[in-house]
Amino acid sequence: MKHNLIIVGIILIIIGIFLFAEGYNKMQPTKTEKTINFISNFTEEITGDKIESIPERDKSQQVIMITIGSIFFVIGLIMILKSGKN
Repeated sequence: MKHNLIIVGIILIIIGIFLFAEGYNKMQPTKTEKTINFISNFTEEITGDKIESIPERDKSQQVIMITIGSIFFVIGLIMILKSGKN
């Protein structure tokens, strides 16, 4: 039983780290978003007018991935720690 908890805990930690990293990486701005922001800032400096309604992409999927990754990591860590107490 002890070894099973350790193995499952390590697998959950690895999956949690992967999900967290993937969600974080997908949350970073893309080249297109960086270009649009650069052009927006450049035109605002020149004209003084702010470009209206530059759409932002939905980041709810990334937040869910980060949350689930964190939960898996914590559960895996708890499983490993509990296996040492048995």
